[in-house]
Formats: sequence, C-alpha cells, structure tokens
Amino acid sequence: MGSERRRFRRAELNHAVPVSLRPRAGEPASGEIVGQVKNIGLAGLLCQVPGPCALHAGDEVSCHVSIPPLQRRSFPFQRLLGNGTIVRAIPTEAAPATSSSPRVELAIAFMSDVTALGTIEY
Repeated sequence: MGSERRRFRRAELNHAVPVSLRPRAGEPASGEIVGQVKNIGLAGLLCQVPGPCALHAGDEVSCHVSIPPLQRRSFPFQRLLGNGTIVRAIPTEAAPATSSSPRVELAIAFMSDVTALGTIEY
C-alpha cells in the first residue's frame, strides 16, 4: 500500500457535488465541463466528468465548486474557486444503474491561487 502524500485532509462526499472546469488561457477552447466531485480538500479534488473528455493530465483548468447547503456542515468552506493542474485522467466504466455513458476520472491539484469562500474560522 502506498504512503499518503496529501498535505491537507480531503472530505469524502456522500452525494455528488457539481464541479465546473474550464481550460485556462492557452489551452484549446472546449467550453465548460461539468462533472461530479467525489472528494475535495484545499489541495485538490477528485471528480468524474462525461467521457470522452478533451482534458488530459498536465492540462491547467479553472475550477469552481459550490457545496450544496445540506452538505455544508461537513466542509470548512462553501465554495472553492481557483486554478489547478490535472494530475491524472483515467477513463472509467459507466455504472450500470446510473448511466450508459463512459466517464473520465480527473484528479486535480490546486495551484496557490485557490480561494475557499465562506471559510469557517476555528
């Protein structure tokens, strides 16, 4: 089993949360891609987007995630905005009960400009 390399804790989601991804300047324009976040933290997120996907490992994206009101108790923020780099893009099989279309799992590492809005002070 590999060692944990994360600097910040990630929150696992009980329900899918939408994420909006846009290629950054200099990347081919593919428009906004909306996917579902599986887990998220201040250092990055793991999400699934509809496949096939024009985004690949190494691409830089702008991310916007809004945590739904019913899930905000588990998060130290309400929204997350910023840029990130796709570190992994893996095609996955569609779950038979949920969708007939293929999906792509994207792991995104946030850059230093990420902003957590609605942050709870401890």
